[in-house]
Amino acid sequence: MSISNLPSVYLDDMKKILGSEYEAFLDSYSRPCRKALRINTLKLGVRDAAAFAEEFGRETGFHLTPVPWTQNGFYFEEEDQPSRHSFYSAGLYYLQEASAMAPAQILPVSPGETVLDLCAAPGGKATELGARLQGQGFLVANEISAPRARVLMKNLELFGIPNACVTNTEPARLLERCPAFFDRILVDAPCSGEGMFRKDTAVVQAWYPEKVLECARVQREIITCAADMLRPGGMMLYSTCTFAPQENELTILHLLKERPEMELMEIPYDAFRRYFSEGLSLEQLVRLGVLEAGTVGALDVDLTKTCRLWPHKIEGEGHFCALLRKRKPGENEEMQEQQPGEAVREAGRAHGAGRAEKRGGTYRVGRAGKTDRTYRTDRSGKAGRRGGSGNTSRAAGQEKLQPAETQMIQNFMAGYLEQPQPGRPSASETTRSLAGLLREGLQEGRLEVHDGQVYLMPAGVEWMPGIPTLRAGLYLGELKKNRFEPAQELAMVLPEVPFPDRELQTDAAQPLPVEENLREDVEDHYVCLDPADDRLERYLHGETIPVRQAGQNGWRLLCAGRYPIGWGKLVGGQLKNKFPAGWRIPG
Repeated sequence: MSISNLPSVYLDDMKKILGSEYEAFLDSYSRPCRKALRINTLKLGVRDAAAFAEEFGRETGFHLTPVPWTQNGFYFEEEDQPSRHSFYSAGLYYLQEASAMAPAQILPVSPGETVLDLCAAPGGKATELGARLQGQGFLVANEISAPRARVLMKNLELFGIPNACVTNTEPARLLERCPAFFDRILVDAPCSGEGMFRKDTAVVQAWYPEKVLECARVQREIITCAADMLRPGGMMLYSTCTFAPQENELTILHLLKERPEMELMEIPYDAFRRYFSEGLSLEQLVRLGVLEAGTVGALDVDLTKTCRLWPHKIEGEGHFCALLRKRKPGENEEMQEQQPGEAVREAGRAHGAGRAEKRGGTYRVGRAGKTDRTYRTDRSGKAGRRGGSGNTSRAAGQEKLQPAETQMIQNFMAGYLEQPQPGRPSASETTRSLAGLLREGLQEGRLEVHDGQVYLMPAGVEWMPGIPTLRAGLYLGELKKNRFEPAQELAMVLPEVPFPDRELQTDAAQPLPVEENLREDVEDHYVCLDPADDRLERYLHGETIPVRQAGQNGWRLLCAGRYPIGWGKLVGGQLKNKFPAGWRIPG
């Protein structure tokens, strides 16, 4: 990236902000961008980053180096090309710029909480939040742009997030239905994108001085709506990928003025502070001319609790993060122990019930007005596979599941959720846990059917009509004339296969050598190929592939090693391709 291509107004602003560090900042534009990936902890455990990098590197051929402010982020080299590896299509990792990993790492999220990612597309932060929930609780991932919301939905499905809802609406409309509802909220706000200048010249070309103030106005409306959706005692992370203080510290000041129950928190982990810089102080903002000197005395806030990620200090592009908490009614300013749960959330709803009318502005961007909910759209954005308007209400579209249909679904899934037999290597702790959650959901009858499409809903979730929704819960598959056809989304959430992935089939003309006592599992449910087998790539292109005849004809879960990629239907020695057209890799 040539400095001569950068706007002069932008450079002048950076010189004022950085002072003596300005030259080092300019030098960062001559360095190549480091690329990174983030491991999906729903599918792979990362206890020790250095040890994982070495082990996973041997398995994939990647040259990995840990991103120091994350447990599961790793830099890779250009030659590695992880997007072309079969493990990418198995949802084992997400390609994400290293500094963009910070917001979801800083926001403390625990299994069982209700979490909102308000500006979620394309899904880099939402997939991490969903993985950290470990299948428990509920994630709402919202995106106002319909095309971007579909990309978001696919990324969540690829990651195997079973307890998510993808909504496509304005924050103000979401607030009407969910005042003081969420335990945790992440707002990665739309911004002028100055932190992406080195990475993407198109962002530079789209920048103009007035854009900073335009973005700041929208950000202030969004963050205020988000605060009103946060339950008392809950926490919110605000972030941008820009350097302008108008979009960062001044947006936080606006929120604290408009919502005095919000308080700015110290970034809690030493690892973050070790690599990141403090936010700009009130005095610095005055010196920059963006804050009036006379207002400082009336402000009681330490903006240096926020953090900035500068490209000349880290191997990353640029980000701003601020962690905030909503005080409980009558609480003093000392942070009290939080007690997430339905009783607290009910109290929160009552506390925030009068706030919806305080929202400012609207965020509509030329969308036709959708009404009520829809559970799923296909990849083109049309209605579900069995037709219909795609905007049916819950009551109108829901069908009663017959006992025989429930049993048929349970029987199909049982083969993929069985615990490993004694003496066999078990799947990872996380995948065993997910298998247990799926079994539990089936046993509790948390199945819903809409136009023949079957969904498994998260425990304790009762969604409200009136919010345009692309996906709610886990799409399991479709009922068709006394048979059940599994969905790609189900394949991605199923646990890894419960037997070793050594000595896998690499040649269609040869048998798949497995230990004798494992043969039945392989033949009944799976086709497992070596991750480097070129037939996996052919499958991802949409081709039928030859495999060893394994048991009776029927559905098989195709795996790269022990990790599911998608469904096929075994007919003789051929695996008929059932990979969705919208997921296929162009040939």
